[in-house]
Amino acid sequence: MGFDVEGALGRLETIRSNFVNMVRSTPEDRLDWRPPSEGGDPTTISEQIKHCVEVEAGTATRLFTDEAPEQGEGGDYFASATWAGVGPAGALSAKEDLIRCIEETGQRTAELMGSQPDDIWDEEVDAGFAKMTKAGFVELLTHHWWYHAGQVAYIQRLYGDVSFG
Repeated sequence: MGFDVEGALGRLETIRSNFVNMVRSTPEDRLDWRPPSEGGDPTTISEQIKHCVEVEAGTATRLFTDEAPEQGEGGDYFASATWAGVGPAGALSAKEDLIRCIEETGQRTAELMGSQPDDIWDEEVDAGFAKMTKAGFVELLTHHWWYHAGQVAYIQRLYGDVSFG
């Protein structure tokens, strides 16, 4: 039994849809609200969105094309803000543009995954920070979106929203 591409795409679509609902419930003026912090990675909801889009777009590019994904500049490689200025959403700021970018990135990922032959999913990829199969990296994308959805929910709580869309 091979990798369940349709199941993986369904899981990615579910989290992206939930993430978009969270973004829709965020007032436009709160997208760039930065939580107070003494160190760490005090990112905004907008930066979380841009980071997630770039990670998905970059991962899909690395796994399914011959192109090289964009690289973040400066800062901590694992910090969301490092990746917020690159990729498809890097220059966007309006909520609807960011949402459209999430959806377009998901569509591109679905098209790329759907066009792959069945025998590629067990191929191992070394991304520098992790080495796993292509199937493993796709599943990691799902977990990555969920992780950052939790951060968005926390930021929403910090600025006083308890409705969670």
